[in-house]
Amino acid sequence: MDGDRGRSANSWRRSVAADLYGVHPSTADSDGVLGVVDPHTLAHMYGGAAWAVAGFVLAIWVAHSALSRGERWTWIGLFAALLVGGAGDLFEVTIYPHGLPLLPTPANGVRGFGWPPLIAGLAIWTFALGFGYGAVFRAPPESGRSREPRMAE
Repeated sequence: MDGDRGRSANSWRRSVAADLYGVHPSTADSDGVLGVVDPHTLAHMYGGAAWAVAGFVLAIWVAHSALSRGERWTWIGLFAALLVGGAGDLFEVTIYPHGLPLLPTPANGVRGFGWPPLIAGLAIWTFALGFGYGAVFRAPPESGRSREPRMAE
């Protein structure tokens, strides 16, 4: 696969991974936390959600624009986002396991649901960055020149 197609495939994998974070089962309570948390907490939740959506849109835009052109800074930036977001997800499942059977049940006895999209999103994001690494960081061949060292005659 040539570099342009590899970078384009990497961009689409990133979009799929980002989209998985929006998957929720239809059995979720449509009211969520309304009436359960105080207004101050709710305000911060909306603020956090707005920042998350902005980051989501920015990551997809970067993946489809600059990363598709092979700009190295984008790969590093998306890797940093994976580290921060992935660490947050992994910390999140230690507090609330989302039904992941490997973790203990919380004190309230509710194991929850939703761990497959979390794990799948992290796995696809990791694979996409690994797949795109070579296309972004491999030096393009010099035009008309051999990359072999010249032998002295």
